[in-house]
Amino acid sequence: VLGRWRARPAVPGAKATLPRITLIIAARSEANAIGARVENVLTLDYPNLSVIVVSDGSEDDTAGLAERAGGGQVRVIALPNAVGKTRAIDAAVAEVADAVDVLAFSDATACWAPDTLRRLVAPFGDPTVGAVSGLVVYDYPEAAVAEGFRAYQRAIVSHRADDAKWGTLTSVSGSISAVRRALYAKVPAEVSTDLAIPWLVARAGARAVFVGDAVS
Repeated sequence: VLGRWRARPAVPGAKATLPRITLIIAARSEANAIGARVENVLTLDYPNLSVIVVSDGSEDDTAGLAERAGGGQVRVIALPNAVGKTRAIDAAVAEVADAVDVLAFSDATACWAPDTLRRLVAPFGDPTVGAVSGLVVYDYPEAAVAEGFRAYQRAIVSHRADDAKWGTLTSVSGSISAVRRALYAKVPAEVSTDLAIPWLVARAGARAVFVGDAVS
């Protein structure tokens, strides 16, 4: 309700100098999807993009398939045991080059258009923006459970948009989000990074915003 009383803040256009980004994909036993995801990531129109796939103790060939699909252009980390998504992401962040400004996150089952990453990080032109979340659109099967999830997602998308209008997001999407590298920090393993990132950003006096035209 509060968000609908406040005008949506202006989102700056992409800067001439884009931030240096590492895209992190955490996956556990995603052999059916990871190859296509890596191939999709390699079509992104973004300069000097580095990509890390971290296999979280996968019981299949997730790591091998990611390496083959990446053709030497993707770093693959294979954790011997499952540690959970939060710690798997931490393991990838520890390998990110010092020159990287922004950490972006996605899932093994996502698919992005070539310009999606540019759209996602455009708000970082505003120094008050510490994190961004894009829009997730699902392919739903014809099932009652899927209809329920569709309704839930409509509510989540509306909530995120109004959060951003009022001040800052309270959650970001694991399928498409990014944070300034300087604001990322470890949180307890049982805490989802989707919830932790907006809190870390707010603690630093920055805000997390919603980018509706950056679609996963």
